[in-house]
Amino acid sequence: MDAETATFTAIALGSRERSDLPKKLRGYSKSSIYRALNLLEEKDLVEVKNKIVTVASDSKAQKLRRIHILAVTHGIDPERLLRESYLEVWKAIEEPISLADLVKRTGFSYPTVREVVNFFRRYNLVNENRLKPLEVEKNDHPLNRELRLYMEEPTPPVEIPYPGRLPSRRLAGTPETAESLLYDELERGISLGEHDWSWSYGTGEESIDIAPILKNLGQEKVFLDQLKTTNGVQEFCLHMLVAWDLDFDKLLDLSKKQDFVNQTGCWLDLVRRFAPDLIEKSIVEKFSLNRSEKVQNFPRTGEAMEEELELEWVEEYEGKWNVRLRFSIAAFVQEVKNL
Repeated sequence: MDAETATFTAIALGSRERSDLPKKLRGYSKSSIYRALNLLEEKDLVEVKNKIVTVASDSKAQKLRRIHILAVTHGIDPERLLRESYLEVWKAIEEPISLADLVKRTGFSYPTVREVVNFFRRYNLVNENRLKPLEVEKNDHPLNRELRLYMEEPTPPVEIPYPGRLPSRRLAGTPETAESLLYDELERGISLGEHDWSWSYGTGEESIDIAPILKNLGQEKVFLDQLKTTNGVQEFCLHMLVAWDLDFDKLLDLSKKQDFVNQTGCWLDLVRRFAPDLIEKSIVEKFSLNRSEKVQNFPRTGEAMEEELELEWVEEYEGKWNVRLRFSIAAFVQEVKNL
């Protein structure tokens, strides 16, 4: 392991006083350690404050910190693992693949590919599907997950604007996206909250509410999950409807699977009543053809607004869609008008 890798690994394991590093790292000269530290500072991977050295707080440095710790605990040299050629071969193993196909995919020579693959085999980063000719695929080794997070660019979050209020924006993105934002914006100060599994950061007009979602759920699944909450019904789903290009056929299919067609259809019908340009009549009709006879609360945990339920048209929608409305119609209508 070279001095730079050893120095970063030592810092990754815990903050150190600059003068203590040569004492903790045996087999390296003091000058080589300080040269390595200077290089790490130039690469923005470590920070030195009041003579204390720590890993930088941005997402890239934190991802490398986890890779270094996992690598050394599995007996792997992080420097070799993170070489460009090794990462390119690792990235090319997208499915079970032979060495010959890896040579074609990466453009590296056969000896180089064989060397890298044998390294992955030695440390159990890949499984051997076949020996002659050799075919390998990635497995569930914890380093493979960390390498994927390091190599892949986080999915850009979807922004839902909230004009004229705080937070002024809301973002929906994968946990990986939220993690990157958390690390990269930590210096600005953040406030964590349990509401809707979200956290917010920033001040004033830059305040943003982050709603982490699971990767590859799809916008329609996120939308439907939010539609089951009072906040989603009255507010958030309206902004998603404007910001996102929803696939209403997919939304209908998901609603069927979750026995939520009546509620989703009713909500879309209500939106169309006050903002007909947002929802086509044919979309509401598709949901209407698939509604059930079972009467359900909407949302299921909401409380009825008795004074609002006296409105004749509210009773009309409840009867048409077999639902009992349990949210503030006044708040919903006002939010639609604010769009």
